[in-house]
Amino acid sequence: MTASIPQPPKRIQLDFDVSTEDQAQVLSAAWQEIVSGRRTRINTAAEDINEIMECARTALQKIVQAIEENPGTGQTGRLVRFLAGGMSATDHAQLRARRTGRALHDARSGGSLYEN
Repeated sequence: MTASIPQPPKRIQLDFDVSTEDQAQVLSAAWQEIVSGRRTRINTAAEDINEIMECARTALQKIVQAIEENPGTGQTGRLVRFLAGGMSATDHAQLRARRTGRALHDARSGGSLYEN
Protein backbone atom coordinates (compact mmCIF):
# COMPACT_ATOMS: atom_id res chain seq x y z
CA MET A 1 0.00 0.00 0.00
CA THR A 2 1.44 3.34 -1.00
CA ALA A 3 0.46 6.44 0.87
CA SER A 4 -0.07 9.47 -1.28
CA ILE A 5 1.60 12.65 -0.24
CA PRO A 6 -0.90 15.50 0.19
CA GLN A 7 -0.40 18.28 -2.28
CA PRO A 8 -0.19 21.85 -1.03
CA PRO A 9 -3.21 23.96 -1.93
CA LYS A 10 -3.02 25.56 -5.35
CA ARG A 11 -1.93 29.16 -5.14
CA ILE A 12 -3.00 31.82 -7.59
CA GLN A 13 -1.13 35.06 -7.89
CA LEU A 14 -2.89 38.22 -9.01
CA ASP A 15 -1.35 41.55 -9.92
CA PHE A 16 -3.27 44.81 -9.83
CA ASP A 17 -2.32 48.22 -11.14
CA VAL A 18 -3.86 51.19 -9.37
CA SER A 19 -3.29 54.91 -9.80
CA THR A 20 -2.91 56.08 -6.21
CA GLU A 21 -1.71 54.91 -2.83
CA ASP A 22 -5.26 55.35 -1.50
CA GLN A 23 -6.58 52.94 -4.12
CA ALA A 24 -3.85 50.46 -3.23
CA GLN A 25 -4.81 50.62 0.46
CA VAL A 26 -8.51 50.13 -0.28
CA LEU A 27 -7.74 47.22 -2.62
CA SER A 28 -5.44 45.62 -0.06
CA ALA A 29 -8.03 45.93 2.72
CA ALA A 30 -10.77 44.52 0.49
CA TRP A 31 -8.53 41.64 -0.57
CA GLN A 32 -7.71 40.79 3.04
CA GLU A 33 -11.42 40.62 3.83
CA ILE A 34 -12.06 38.36 0.86
CA VAL A 35 -9.33 35.86 1.64
CA SER A 36 -10.06 35.85 5.38
CA GLY A 37 -13.78 35.30 4.85
CA ARG A 38 -14.74 38.43 6.79
CA ARG A 39 -16.83 40.90 4.81
CA THR A 40 -16.97 43.78 7.29
CA ARG A 41 -16.47 46.50 4.66
CA ILE A 42 -19.39 45.23 2.59
CA ASN A 43 -21.60 44.96 5.67
CA THR A 44 -20.61 48.47 6.74
CA ALA A 45 -21.40 49.80 3.26
CA ALA A 46 -24.85 48.18 3.41
CA GLU A 47 -25.46 49.77 6.82
CA ASP A 48 -24.35 53.15 5.45
CA ILE A 49 -26.78 52.82 2.54
CA ASN A 50 -29.61 51.98 4.94
CA GLU A 51 -28.78 55.06 7.05
CA ILE A 52 -28.72 57.25 3.94
CA MET A 53 -32.06 55.85 2.78
CA GLU A 54 -33.63 56.52 6.19
CA CYS A 55 -32.38 60.14 6.13
CA ALA A 56 -33.69 60.52 2.58
CA ARG A 57 -37.12 59.18 3.58
CA THR A 58 -37.29 61.61 6.49
CA ALA A 59 -36.27 64.53 4.26
CA LEU A 60 -38.79 63.53 1.59
CA GLN A 61 -41.57 63.37 4.20
CA LYS A 62 -40.71 66.93 5.28
CA ILE A 63 -40.74 68.12 1.66
CA VAL A 64 -44.10 66.47 0.98
CA GLN A 65 -45.53 67.96 4.16
CA ALA A 66 -44.36 71.44 3.13
CA ILE A 67 -45.93 70.98 -0.32
CA GLU A 68 -49.23 69.80 1.19
CA GLU A 69 -49.30 72.76 3.57
CA ASN A 70 -48.62 75.27 0.77
CA PRO A 71 -50.67 74.23 -2.29
CA GLY A 72 -50.46 76.28 -5.45
CA THR A 73 -46.86 77.38 -5.01
CA GLY A 74 -45.46 75.19 -7.79
CA GLN A 75 -43.32 73.16 -5.39
CA THR A 76 -44.81 69.87 -6.59
CA GLY A 77 -43.49 70.47 -10.09
CA ARG A 78 -40.05 71.31 -8.73
CA LEU A 79 -40.01 68.14 -6.66
CA VAL A 80 -41.09 66.03 -9.63
CA ARG A 81 -38.34 67.52 -11.82
CA PHE A 82 -35.77 66.93 -9.07
CA LEU A 83 -36.81 63.31 -8.60
CA ALA A 84 -36.98 62.73 -12.37
CA GLY A 85 -33.38 63.88 -12.64
CA GLY A 86 -32.30 60.80 -10.72
CA MET A 87 -34.36 58.31 -12.67
CA SER A 88 -33.41 55.90 -15.42
CA ALA A 89 -35.06 55.84 -18.84
CA THR A 90 -37.32 53.00 -17.69
CA ASP A 91 -38.38 55.02 -14.65
CA HIS A 92 -39.15 57.99 -16.91
CA ALA A 93 -41.34 55.82 -19.16
CA GLN A 94 -43.26 54.52 -16.16
CA LEU A 95 -43.65 58.05 -14.78
CA ARG A 96 -44.97 59.31 -18.13
CA ALA A 97 -47.45 56.42 -18.30
CA ARG A 98 -48.74 57.19 -14.80
CA ARG A 99 -48.89 60.90 -15.52
CA THR A 100 -50.82 60.28 -18.76
CA GLY A 101 -53.19 57.93 -16.95
CA ARG A 102 -53.74 60.46 -14.19
CA ALA A 103 -54.29 63.26 -16.69
CA LEU A 104 -56.96 61.20 -18.45
CA HIS A 105 -58.59 60.39 -15.12
CA ASP A 106 -58.51 64.04 -14.02
CA ALA A 107 -59.88 65.23 -17.35
CA ARG A 108 -62.79 62.83 -17.05
CA SER A 109 -63.49 63.87 -13.46
CA GLY A 110 -63.03 67.61 -14.05
CA GLY A 111 -59.79 67.82 -12.05
CA SER A 112 -56.35 68.97 -13.05
CA LEU A 113 -53.03 67.18 -13.26
CA TYR A 114 -51.31 70.25 -11.87
CA GLU A 115 -51.86 72.05 -8.61
CA ASN A 116 -53.64 75.38 -8.80
